[in-house]
Amino acid sequence: MLKTQRRWGILAISVAMSLIVLITLSVSKQKSSPYLLFWIYIGYLAFKGDLLNIYKWIKGVAILNALGFIFILFAPESLFDKSMRLGTKWELLVSVGITLLIKLGILFYVHRILNPKLSTENQSHLDFKNKFHLLMAKFKNQNARKTVLIVLIVCAILFGGVSVVQYLNGQPKLVTKFLGINLGDTKDQVIYALGEPDFITDSKDQDKFGGYRLYKKNEFANFPGGVKASNAWQYIIKEDAFVYSYIEFANSTDKVNSIICYVTHEPTEENHRIVALVEACNLNHLKLYDSEDKVLAELGKPEKEEINNGIKVMFYPAFNMEVSLAKRLVVGIRVLSPKTFVFKPLSQ
Repeated sequence: MLKTQRRWGILAISVAMSLIVLITLSVSKQKSSPYLLFWIYIGYLAFKGDLLNIYKWIKGVAILNALGFIFILFAPESLFDKSMRLGTKWELLVSVGITLLIKLGILFYVHRILNPKLSTENQSHLDFKNKFHLLMAKFKNQNARKTVLIVLIVCAILFGGVSVVQYLNGQPKLVTKFLGINLGDTKDQVIYALGEPDFITDSKDQDKFGGYRLYKKNEFANFPGGVKASNAWQYIIKEDAFVYSYIEFANSTDKVNSIICYVTHEPTEENHRIVALVEACNLNHLKLYDSEDKVLAELGKPEKEEINNGIKVMFYPAFNMEVSLAKRLVVGIRVLSPKTFVFKPLSQ
C-alpha cells in the first residue's frame, strides 16, 4: 500500500490552473465550467495524496483534451465565431496544446512514482513502450521528478500568458477602422474599397423637418459637382434586413470623419435573424440588436448619454465610438474622429 503523502507540486499546479480558468470565465462572461471543478478536484486528490485517482482522472481528461486539439487543428476557420471571446482558432490551439502538455507532464510525474509499486493488474495499463523505459532509466527518479515539475511550472506560466493575451483581446479597443475603411481615408480610397455609394445627400438642400435631399445612383448626374461633391455617402449593406452604412467626410479636408452602420426597421424575429448574419457591423464584441445591458457589459458606462426622438446615444470617446439604441436595442454603431464627437441621432 502506498504511503499517504501530500503532493504539493500537483496541488500548486491545480490551484494555478483553477485561477486561470476563473480568469477565462470572466473574459467569456460565463458563470461556471466543469473544467474548473476538475482542477479543484485534482487539487483535493493531491492534498489527500491519492495518486492513483489523480492518474485516472488526468488520463481521461487528457484524452478528451487531445481529441479537442485534433478537432480544432483540422476545423475550418469559418467554424469559429470571429467575435469569440476566447480568441482565434490558433490562440485556442495554443491554449489547448499547453493544457494538454501540463496534463501529460502530471501523468508522467505520477507514473514515475506509481510504477514500481503497481499491482500486476494495473501495471498492464500503465506500462510504456520499452524504448521509453530505457530512455527514462537514464535519469534518477528524484531528478526526473524535479525536471517534470519545472516543465509543468513553465507550461503553467505559458498558459497563464496566453490567458492574459486572450483577456486583453477581449477588452474593447480604440477603433479607427470600420466596414473596411479608415478614419481619414480620402473619397478615392473609399470608392476603391467599397465602390461608388448607393446614395448621396445634399447638405445644402434641407427640408422643413431637417432632412437632406437623397440622390440615388441613377440621379448622381443631377447632383452639382458629381459624387465627390457630396460629403455624405450611403451604402446598402443588406437590403432585406434594412442595414445600411453612412459615411461622412469632413468639409475642410474631404476625408472620412464618421462611419456608421445602422438598421432602420423594428427588430422582428425574421429581421433579427437576418441582421445577426451581418458580421460587417460587429465591433468591439457588439452587433446590431444587442441589448443595452450587453453594451454596458462590453464597453462599460458611457462618458455621456443623450436621448432625442426616442433614440438614446451612448458616447464612448475612449474607443472613438457612439452606440445608438431604440427600445433598449442597438440600432446603430458609429466610429468617428475624436474631434467630431457630436450628437447626431440616426433616423428610424
